[in-house]
Order: sequence, then structure tokens, then C-alpha cells
Amino acid sequence: MMKRFAFWFCTAFLLFSGCTKSNIIPTEDVTGTVTLDGAPLEGASVAFSPKSEGQGTPASAVTDSKGFYVLQTPLGKAQAGTSQGEYTVLVRKYEQKKTGQKIKNDDGSEIELTQPNNTLPAVYGDPSKTPLSASVKQGKNSYNFELKTK
Repeated sequence: MMKRFAFWFCTAFLLFSGCTKSNIIPTEDVTGTVTLDGAPLEGASVAFSPKSEGQGTPASAVTDSKGFYVLQTPLGKAQAGTSQGEYTVLVRKYEQKKTGQKIKNDDGSEIELTQPNNTLPAVYGDPSKTPLSASVKQGKNSYNFELKTK
């Protein structure tokens, strides 16, 4: 009786948690580097967006101190890239910028408000203007993006 209960409990858990292998899409490895004016760009978000609906899977990554990224889609295995397709690539790097406005905490102390500010040229973060693209094919894919401030 207890074994049967455990079997059904585990089966139900797997079905309802979405952890079954049938929910994971096939992906291709996608890695690369991002540089800005020849220097590695740390902390930038790299986003691959399918050029045509249904012809790829959105994926993203954050660059490390060497500008290196490993693309990931939430629908695939960990650090396994994304599905085959044609992609528009967006790169942004946000830092908090002070707004000059302050608010008071419950204890009476003041906090200066900040807002995210993209520190890269706007063209790299605009889906209609970015010059960056990628064609993910079967196997290992590597895309290096060399951004310029001028």
C-alpha cells in the first residue's frame, strides 16, 4: 500500500511540476563574447529574439568579466543554448542612475530614487535598429559581438 502511494505521489509530482523530459525543447549550444571598443564587456545582457514567430526560441545570457556568455532558454536544458533559427540580437548593460528625487522611509530617513540606465549605445538595444544577428544551426554555435561607442 505504501509503495503504491509513493509511486502515485512521485508520478503526480513530476507531471504537475513540469519536470518531465517531454517539456524540454531541443537546443543547440550558443556561446561567445561581447566587447566594447575592443575591451571585454562585463555584466551585459545578451538576448536572442527570433526574427519570425515560431522560428526559434527566445534566449538570454549575462556576460562575465571576460565578456563571455553562455546562452540559455527557460524551455531547454541548463546552459544549453537555444533552438535552431534566425535571431535578432540585443545587448544592453544597465546601471542605476540617481533621479534627484528622494522619498522618506517609515523611520523618517530619506532614500534617493534611482532608475535603470542603459550605458551602451541605444542602437544595440533597439530591436528595429540593432545590426546584430545570429543564425543558430545544429551543433555548437559561437557568436562574438564587437560593439563600438562611436
